[in-house]
Amino acid sequence: GMHGVGRYTHPSGVVYSGSFVSDKKQGLGKKTYANRDTYEGLWKQDLPHGIGVYKWQRGDEYNGEWQLGRMHGQGTFVWKTGERYDG
Repeated sequence: GMHGVGRYTHPSGVVYSGSFVSDKKQGLGKKTYANRDTYEGLWKQDLPHGIGVYKWQRGDEYNGEWQLGRMHGQGTFVWKTGERYDG
């Protein structure tokens, strides 16, 4: 299985480079999704968890706290228009 630091590439275009624990994304890593969105930050049990930055291909960006795959806690959302929300 996948354990330690490595790079995983899927034919769909998904790429993850970072740390794995027992085949799951865990620790620090960066994932590029098939739709070209990216998430770079901390992972737990295959999900964004902790501090991380999600960038939508359309130009929006969220930098802040995540809890098991959901934006949760303190963070900053910046729209491609330049508007921003801190909360």
